[in-house]
Amino acid sequence: MSSKNAICINIQIATPYVTVKKFHEQTGLSESKIRDLIDEGFIPSQKDPNKKRGSVLINLMALAKQAATQA
Repeated sequence: MSSKNAICINIQIATPYVTVKKFHEQTGLSESKIRDLIDEGFIPSQKDPNKKRGSVLINLMALAKQAATQA
């Protein structure tokens, strides 16, 4: 691809991580479907180090990067 045809897209993300509940509210996917997608590796996530129960946080930065690299 030549530089004439290059596309530049700026993505603004309010916060780099969100909870499963917040991601559910933003996307409309059910929380169980989100957890399934996390378990299958389609949604990048990590355990919240500040929570003893290990709440799952979805990495929106990694998700945006993943989406941008798909053809």
